[in-house]
Parts: sequence; structure tokens; C-alpha cells
Amino acid sequence: METKIGIGMLIIGAMISVACLAPVAYGESTVSLVVVAPKTLYTESPATVSVTAVTTVEQAPAVVSVTIGLIYNSSTSVGVFTGSTDSAGRLAAEFYVGDVAPGAYTLEIKAEGLEEPLTAPVQIRKMPIVLIETDKPIYKPGQTIKGRLLVLSNKLRPQSADVGVEITDGKGVKIFRKELVTNAFGVAPFELPLASELNFGTWKITAESGSSSGFIDVRVEKYVLPRFNVDLNMPKDYFIVDEKISGAVEAAYFFGKAVDGSVRVRAERYVGVWEKYAEYTATLTEGKADFVLPAAGYVAGTPGGDGSGSVQLEVVVTDTSGHEEKTTKLLKIVESSVDHKLIALSRVIIPGHNFDVMLIAENQEGDAVGASAELVCTYYDENRQELSAEKLSVGDFVGSTTVSFKAPEADEGIAASEIRSTVTTDEGITADAELTVYAAYSPSDSFLHLSRDSEGSVNVGDFVGIDVFKTHDATVYYDVFANGHTIWSQATTASKIIFRATQQMLPSAKIVAYIINPNNEISADAIELDVTMDNAAGLEVSFDREEVLPGDAVRLSIQADTEAMVGLAIVDESVYALNEGRLNMQEVFNELERLFMAPQSETHSEEWNNGAYGVFDDAGLQILTSDGLDVPEGRQIWRWDKWWWRQWLENDAVGPGVYGGGGLAEVTRIRQFFPETWLWMPDLLTESDGNAIVELTAPDSITTWRLHAVSTSDDGLGISESELLVFQEFFGEPDLPYAVTR
Repeated sequence: METKIGIGMLIIGAMISVACLAPVAYGESTVSLVVVAPKTLYTESPATVSVTAVTTVEQAPAVVSVTIGLIYNSSTSVGVFTGSTDSAGRLAAEFYVGDVAPGAYTLEIKAEGLEEPLTAPVQIRKMPIVLIETDKPIYKPGQTIKGRLLVLSNKLRPQSADVGVEITDGKGVKIFRKELVTNAFGVAPFELPLASELNFGTWKITAESGSSSGFIDVRVEKYVLPRFNVDLNMPKDYFIVDEKISGAVEAAYFFGKAVDGSVRVRAERYVGVWEKYAEYTATLTEGKADFVLPAAGYVAGTPGGDGSGSVQLEVVVTDTSGHEEKTTKLLKIVESSVDHKLIALSRVIIPGHNFDVMLIAENQEGDAVGASAELVCTYYDENRQELSAEKLSVGDFVGSTTVSFKAPEADEGIAASEIRSTVTTDEGITADAELTVYAAYSPSDSFLHLSRDSEGSVNVGDFVGIDVFKTHDATVYYDVFANGHTIWSQATTASKIIFRATQQMLPSAKIVAYIINPNNEISADAIELDVTMDNAAGLEVSFDREEVLPGDAVRLSIQADTEAMVGLAIVDESVYALNEGRLNMQEVFNELERLFMAPQSETHSEEWNNGAYGVFDDAGLQILTSDGLDVPEGRQIWRWDKWWWRQWLENDAVGPGVYGGGGLAEVTRIRQFFPETWLWMPDLLTESDGNAIVELTAPDSITTWRLHAVSTSDDGLGISESELLVFQEFFGEPDLPYAVTR
């Protein structure tokens, strides 16, 4: 039963955490409070509000009682937490938001010794993760779209929920709408039979549950499955502008036999428009052909491609029966074989202090190369007037190295720095890179800065170390924020923050820290952390054999960690040759980031030097303070980096190389079962130990079949794949048209 807010009733379960120390009464106006709270709370999810209490005069940690409530209908307040700060003046108030009505609320925080409560608006949303799967990515008239919905919590656990699914055709006309309820495993299947006459094109399937939605595109058109696969194998995915382009074409039928026939390779370069500049034809030998094309010569680069240009190859293979299949590939055209990048290891510049920049020198495949570097760092004020410049020479390094610059003092008015770098490899090859880093803002020049030695991701279970720099000797309060709520809250006086990465931080987390300076100004900084882990739930699927004959019995084995609901799809590999479209773990993590880690701050028409307020705002948090504490917002400056790109384009400097614009066998079985989808089983329930067996009969299609499985259970989400070859010697297959008119 869904519980909504009624008169005098709010279903929010609170986990009350009371410190062992007895609260000390400080009286009115003797305690200063800093509260960090999410802007958004999510139903049926945990929430955390971080509280820091210090004495107003001494700024010493204060042990005080704290109550937190939610106000709705402008007047009714319901308490969700009662507890006390600890001896460090800290409290992580954890409570559980139940199945309440979404909408606007007011968060109210009261503390002993605080004259007036602190309040802030907060939104409560239903925000599950909604995923959509279909048996295949492309359909023809008369077929049936078979799909299923998955509804998961932000911890990737299945949820039973109301969800609406809608399908629009290639012209945007709504043709299907259905309200579904996912089961205890978060699964709800659906089907849509397609008519014989309909609108072709890209059909959109969307699903909504609460404030969250998911979507997927499928194609509907008249098509004939490809008879063979065409692979375009390139030695690399980039070529230098004056380098010949070489590669190889390989064509094979889906049952494994090489294609006999011919190949045509057409090359187009982008020079503002696509223009053909080369073509190559050859005869396939055992399904293969090598080719060499002239160098691109000149191309137009784009800002989105970091200045690199593009060449597109179209490959058409024709077999001996005259049947054609084709593929395309986009190549990057670069000016240098060296890829040089600059990465700021600091989110912002702290005036008067060192900041680090990582130099990366790699070949275009990503392998480290030996190089030296020359750098110039120019500092500007908010009006883009040059303040000073700093030059550095870097001796031999391999792959990457870190350099430090020292920013001018705050009284010079630094707003940003622009770094230009040129690397020279051991072979004498050069490459350039640029980077702009903006300064933090504080009216009293009080700063806090976080940094990590490495920009790489961490695995669940690893310890994370974050270096802390602060202009004043003060306690650092920090929160680890992920997937819409605080995972960990703590305080330290050390120069390093150390904690262990947990599964709750997948796929990324933000560490937000702040200090209360002696002048009562708050300084803050944040750093983002990518967290990785193998699939949360184990799932293995396998066939009992690697190859079978048409009509053979086939056993499919499923093994999950525990009782699970598994969705199975076995589809002809040639369908995926037309269009890929399968759920994978990266898509799930991307959806998590889209929902919970997207920037929620306001945007500024010009560039902005962030103050402490912007640090919290960018992280999707809000900071509340009692009277006497100041949280600086920021200041506006001229955004010359956008101006630079505009001038760059107008001057036609758009990329490398641009200078302006034996006897018949007895018939034992008639082949008649030729599906595109062999099996669609959206809601297979395993045994309690996670095991399941499915007995099947192999179809008559001579092809490779691809199995895709997705499971949901109390352990989370599992994804697994396998394949099976169905093959028979000496067969004939007619090449029929899509339709015949009599």
C-alpha cells in the first residue's frame, strides 16, 4: 500500500543517533551552527544532514542537542531526527525518507543554544533508476517489440514501483501507453505487435516512475538481415595529415565461411563539408583485402575534436551472387603523432600558493613517450589584464610528470591563469597544449584546498588519501556525497583526509570540505572521485556446447549468487550487425551519474570565480549558517576562453594542414524455424541457490546466436553474455527480396 502525506501524518523513519556525552547548555546566542544538507531528498532512501557546532566566541567544539524536522503545508512540522553533536562538535544526522508524497518541503534545524532555527527549502522526489531492455534493436512490420522494464534504487537494488511505458513511432505519434507495476525483482515485461503498415524510422520507448525516466530508441523499417559481416581493420584510429591511410577489409558469413567477391573503399575528408578525395577497389582473397589510400592532405578541425580533423571510410563488399554489405569508419586526422595534454590537479588556484599541473605526453594510441617540455603560465586579473608570467623548463620525462606554479598574491587581483606548453619527444616531434585554471574567491583571502596525487579511479575497498591545504589553522569538516546523499561525514585537524572507498560511492563521489576561519568566514573546496568495482551481483550463463546442428537439443545453464529474476534474450548475431543495443554495466553507472551527480548550480553568462557557496552549490548541496558566519558567493569575470575559440574559428585556423578554407544426401529433416529472436524470457525466476536450467531446441538458421542476460536480486544487478554457433555443412539459402507483388 502506498502511504501518502495526510493530515497530521508523515511517514519518515528516523535512525536516531545520540552521542554518549551529555549535552551542555550554552544559552541563547552562544552557539554557531553550520549545516550541510542536500537540496533534494529521495523517497525510500537514506538521507544525511551534517551539523557542526562551535561556541560563538572561542569557536571551540560545542556538544549540543539537535533536532531536525520537515515542514509541509507551510505550518505542519514533523521531527525526523534527534541527537547530539560529539566532542568535536560534529553530528551526521541520518534518517530514512519513506514513501512520502513528492514536492516542496522546508528543512528545519534546531540546536540548543541557537536563538532561531535554521531553515532551507528541500525537494522530495521519487527518483529510482528506470532501465528499458528490448529483445533486439531493430524491427520490421508484423513483428512484435518485446521489452521489459527494470526499476532499481540508487544502490542498484530492485524496487516494486508504478511505471508507465510509452512508445512513439518514427513521426512522433504516440501509439502505445500502458501502466505497469514492477514485481519484487523490479521487473515488468511488455509487448507491442507491429502492424503491417506503419511509420518507419526511429521509434522511442520511454518509461516513467516518480520523478525518474528512462528511454531507448529502436529502429522500425523494412530490412533484410545481412548475409555476411564486414570488418574494417585499421592499424590505428588516427593518421597524420600527410600520412597515407592503410587498412584491411575482412568479410565472413555469420556461420564462419569467408566471402568471395570484391571490395570498394571510398574516402571522404571533412573540410567544412564532406568531400570525396580517394577510392580503392580490389578482389577479396579468402575474404580479405588490404588497401592503401593517399594522405588526407588537409582537413577542417573542430573544437569538439580538440582541433583534430576527420576522414570517413565507406567499405562496400559484394559477394559472387551480387549481394552487397557495407560498413563505415571515422578516422581522426592529427597534426602530430604525439598527444599532449595538460590536466589541472587543483580545481581552482589559491592566490599566493602553489598549484600543480600534470603534463601528459603519449602517442595517439595512448602509450607513454619520452619528452621534454617548455611552459609559460600567464596570470590575469578579472578584466583580463596581464599580471605576470612564469616560465618553466621540464627535463626528460616519460609519459607524464607534474609541475608546480606559484600564483600571485591575492592583493594583485588574480582571476585566472593560462598555461601554454610545448613538448618535444626524443625523436624531435613536437606537440602543443593549453589550459586555463581559474582562481578561487574570498573577500578576506581565506582559502581551503583539496588535492590528490593521482587523478585515477579507486576500487571499492581501497583507501583514499586527500591532501588538505588551509590558510588558517582550523578543523576541517568534510562529507563524502554520492547518489543523492552523504555516505560519510567526519572532521579532522590533520593535513590529510583518509577514508575507505565503499560500494555506496559507485560510480563516483564528491568530497566536500569546509573550515570556519577565525574571522567567521567559511572556506570550502570539493574534489570528485571515480569509484570502480566488478558487477555487484554475480551472474554466469552458458550453453552446454559451443556448436550444434539445426534442431539439436540445447541446454542453457544460469548461475546467480542468490535467488534472482533473470531476463534472457537470444538473438541472431546478424541483427546486431544492423544495430547494436544491449544493456551493459557502464550504461547503468552512466544513468546513476545522470540522475544524482549532474551539476545543479546556476549558470553564469560570463565566467565566475567561485566562492565557498559555489562549492556546495556545484555538488548539489546547500549550506545553512547561523548569524555571524559568512559564506562568500563569488565574483564575475570576463570569460576569455570562449572568446578565444570564437576568434580561432573566425580566423579559419581549424585544424592541421588547412591553408584557408559427392552425391545427394538423404533428407532427414526439413529446416523451417528461422527466427531473428530465438528466445525472449523476461522474467525467469531461479531457484533459491541462484541456479536455473532452460531446455531449448536449436533454430534452423545457420548463424551465430548471441545470448544476453540481466539479473536483479537483493545482491543487485548482474549482466552476462554468451554465444552459440548453429552450423550444418552443404546447405542452400535463397536470396529473396523483402516482398513480392503478384
